[in-house]
Amino acid sequence: MARFQSNHARGILQVPEPLSAGCLCAVRFDYVFTQAFAFAADQIEIGILPAFATIHNAVLLGNVGVINNANVGMMGGIVGDILSANGARVITANLFAAQSVNGTVTRSIALAAFNIAPEPFARSIGVDLSANVTAGVTSLSLLLHYSM
Repeated sequence: MARFQSNHARGILQVPEPLSAGCLCAVRFDYVFTQAFAFAADQIEIGILPAFATIHNAVLLGNVGVINNANVGMMGGIVGDILSANGARVITANLFAAQSVNGTVTRSIALAAFNIAPEPFARSIGVDLSANVTAGVTSLSLLLHYSM
């Protein structure tokens, strides 16, 4: 099992935080498959939900080029950790469960997505896929709207 990370998860890009309490903030997390996603057990740490944030909207943009479904949700463990043992960073499906990512755009309608309680620390958002993806022009994006 391998872990892949977006530029946000690697700390290359900053996750925006609203300047005032209650203000809506938006971010687009992108992951481009520059390396083959060789096993369906691989994980992508696609983004970060800031401390004290509440999700208002989530949209998944899938362009993986093959028939594939994704589970997207909160990822256990420490943000940015790629060294944990296999299985230590479990991904829930509270944003999207078994959602097609083959040339689709989908807005989350899962009640669990809007009931994720704010925490006093940042948390990772992860993706696992049902099938392999070859490297190339394929990508996966998550648009997230949240407030603090």
